[in-house]
Amino acid sequence: MSKQTTRQHKYEQWYHAITRNPIKKDVQTRPAMKTDCAERDVLKACIKWLRSRQCVADRNNVGMGDLSGTGQKFSYGIKGGGDIMVILPPDGKHVEIECKSGKGGRWTVAQQARSKAVRRVGGLYFVVHSVEELAEYIEPLLPGLFGDGR
Repeated sequence: MSKQTTRQHKYEQWYHAITRNPIKKDVQTRPAMKTDCAERDVLKACIKWLRSRQCVADRNNVGMGDLSGTGQKFSYGIKGGGDIMVILPPDGKHVEIECKSGKGGRWTVAQQARSKAVRRVGGLYFVVHSVEELAEYIEPLLPGLFGDGR
């Protein structure tokens, strides 16, 4: 008899901001989807798309280095924070976007913890692999910009 191992997924329950429908997101570390674009290209395209829709969108660089030229190392950025920090019009909703690609890495434990913290206080945290995927998440949250009269 062969043993079958079943991988158990841990899900966190959260709800779409507009429709209030339940959404399940896998919170375990998982491989990125296969795409042809490098992560930096997805990131640049997402920032451009967000800014074209009057969102405040800024890159969150995270790392450590000699920033002062003295040899002393300093850390910068928000560890686990999304690659893009966004403020949505018209109500100022906080959103963090983590960009991934086929050549990108995994959703780290720090990113998962940050995601839970942001969602717990009413913000949104999305992992996207393309501008099209980003648009699916963000367009319903931008009332009036697409002629829908909301």
